[in-house]
Amino acid sequence: VGPVAWAHERSIPIISEIELAYRFCRASIIAVTGTNGKSTVVTLIADVLKAAGRQAIACGNLGIPFCSVIPQLEEPSFAVVEVSSFQLLHCEQFHPKIGVLLNLGTNHLDRHQDGNSYLAAKVRLFQAQTADDWMVLNGCDLRMARLSKAFAARCVWFGENQSNGRDFYLASQTLAVLPENIQAVIQVSRLLGIADPLAWQVIRSFRGLEHRLESVDTIGGVHYVNDSKSTTPDSLLYALNR
Repeated sequence: VGPVAWAHERSIPIISEIELAYRFCRASIIAVTGTNGKSTVVTLIADVLKAAGRQAIACGNLGIPFCSVIPQLEEPSFAVVEVSSFQLLHCEQFHPKIGVLLNLGTNHLDRHQDGNSYLAAKVRLFQAQTADDWMVLNGCDLRMARLSKAFAARCVWFGENQSNGRDFYLASQTLAVLPENIQAVIQVSRLLGIADPLAWQVIRSFRGLEHRLESVDTIGGVHYVNDSKSTTPDSLLYALNR
């Protein structure tokens, strides 16, 4: 019998590393989940915060364990945490001030029973939020419009404006020019009181992450791109559509 099954048999609680770190974290938490683009968005949000003179650490599922940076996270700093569906399955109290759900493809069905189970795992991000918190959701996904009513937090949208008020309204040119995930960065920046020009400056100077749509070279008229982080069909399809 494996240790997880052994614990279940004895009704011993099982929590994820994200949940454990949360219980000791003094900083404000911005958490990002979704099928594609999480690491880039987490990195950009942390970069925007730093450009605004605030302390921020990008951590979580992008390769830096949340627990490992807890000693560095004091008020008024920010933990910008990438969270996977696997991690969310074992979160109970995890409570981000801002929770971001970028997109939902069909992924990890070797672990989740079906697409609905995958969705249910993702939206656990919002379960412990209160009316003082924020959800940043993709307005192009009809499921999000329905699910937003099931949680206590307030909503800000990207992709389409939905119920966005004046402070969070995205101009038609922004919707047309910026990828949806980058629009999410703009909306999180606004929630943090950071002016659009500074966020745009950080976005324009961003050169991307290694192994994620990373331009390598053009040889013999063929442009080679390293996207070795596309380890699922859904991730590959996302990359091919960029």
